[in-house]
Amino acid sequence: MISFRKAVVIATLAMGFNGASQAALYDRGNGFVYDDFLNITLTKDANLFSSMAIKSGDISDFVATIINSNRGIIYDEPNYLDTPHYSGYKALDVNDFDALSGRASWWGALAWVGYLNSIDYGGYNNWRLPTGRFENTSLTGTEMGYLYSVENTRMYNPDNKFDNLINLYWFDNEYPPLNEIAWLFHFSEGSYYQAHKYELQRMWAVRDGDVAAVPIPGAIWLFISALACFIRFNHQKHQ
Repeated sequence: MISFRKAVVIATLAMGFNGASQAALYDRGNGFVYDDFLNITLTKDANLFSSMAIKSGDISDFVATIINSNRGIIYDEPNYLDTPHYSGYKALDVNDFDALSGRASWWGALAWVGYLNSIDYGGYNNWRLPTGRFENTSLTGTEMGYLYSVENTRMYNPDNKFDNLINLYWFDNEYPPLNEIAWLFHFSEGSYYQAHKYELQRMWAVRDGDVAAVPIPGAIWLFISALACFIRFNHQKHQ
């Protein structure tokens, strides 16, 4: 295992998020949580990759399906870890995944969200890894940094709106000075890290925008309709 290089402490994580104190997280049901400031939807299960693998009943077949759904490769910025070297893409293999624990290489993480899009997971095909702005070899204004510093989404917080939150998660951001490296976020320390793309860490699927609201039960619709009729009748009565 290559040791991590700590990049930034959480003190500046919320930089660039104006008006964040008015934001909130909303559990939309069906396994989705919406952040109304970032305008993104996250899976409620922060270790969904593992949950899906276990539920599949055949982890090896599940991993093979993910690889095939991406035609066996993931594109990235050219670097010496590519296959072949500096080709701009990496050939996926089983070593990119540890599905039981929910970990994968950076390429494996991208392949997993690609798989979610291929099956229109939850009815959507724009899933991705969390991201941030890249400025002068550092990340700022990141989605995971915001969740930690403003929404108090932390590994040991019992009030998290998310299930199975662990610690290190991949960003989709690469590290341009060294394209064989990508960024990570630590949800118990609140820090950024860099690691080689082949290291196995966890991933979290997000998408831009809200999801469809959970349908209101019929009984509630009847109550709302009756209330509306009563208000209209009462208004007409006093005209």
